[in-house]
Amino acid sequence: MKIQVNGLEVPAVVFDRECQRLKQANPNMPENELKENVKQHLIRQAILRETANRKITQITVEEVETAYRNFLQGFGDEETFLSNNNLTKDHVPMIKNDIAANLRVEKFLEFLTQDVILPNDDGLREYFNLDKSLHTAPNEIHVAQILKRPGPGVYETMCDLRAKLFAGSNFAKLADECSDAGEPGGDLGFFARGYMVPEFEDIAFSMNKDEISPVFRSQFGYHIIQLLDKREPRKVTFEEAREKVKSRVMKQLKETIIKDWIEKEVQKADIKISE
Repeated sequence: MKIQVNGLEVPAVVFDRECQRLKQANPNMPENELKENVKQHLIRQAILRETANRKITQITVEEVETAYRNFLQGFGDEETFLSNNNLTKDHVPMIKNDIAANLRVEKFLEFLTQDVILPNDDGLREYFNLDKSLHTAPNEIHVAQILKRPGPGVYETMCDLRAKLFAGSNFAKLADECSDAGEPGGDLGFFARGYMVPEFEDIAFSMNKDEISPVFRSQFGYHIIQLLDKREPRKVTFEEAREKVKSRVMKQLKETIIKDWIEKEVQKADIKISE
């Protein structure tokens, strides 16, 4: 299926790729429903991109390069990313073009939702009272890490660092000296499940207080973690949950504005579809 929205073409190969991705995530979804979902998603994405290209003209080279470096951190380095995805250096300009397009969309959505105003405390408290999921804080853990990006000899280096920890070296001091992550002392603070990648959480949530983990690998590199503390699930007050309530309400208000805007644009758009 080939889709054209306001003159912007979505190639058939993109449609096929999105269908395949959605099929993998939802193997039992009927074919007609799957294709319709993909079609509607791509139409909306095309409208967003086309509008963002017109409205947001200033994307600097520095912004793209910074976003590209941040993107690569999940893979260790550019060479690893390209190798893992069967790409070459020739594909890098295309990837950066996609990053620039995504930055335009992000900036346009920020512009679109810039005037959102949070309700007052009474409104926030009403939202808190209605959303029971906000009344309980889940099991949380307090973790520090030493992280090294992938590379030759890194695993062996991490094993040496772990041996130093067992010999009495201070974890926070060693993290400051050796970790590739930026947290002071390697301190990640308290977090619940769902905030870290699964391979990190599976190990962290299985540990005892003060325990030091083995060296393990995630998409970000090699880790050693120490469990500093645990919090059992507990009841929370509105005051404790205030910032979380603000964040959730703001997110919902922005999503509503974006959804309403897109639906209006779909009605006005020049959309052509061919099999």
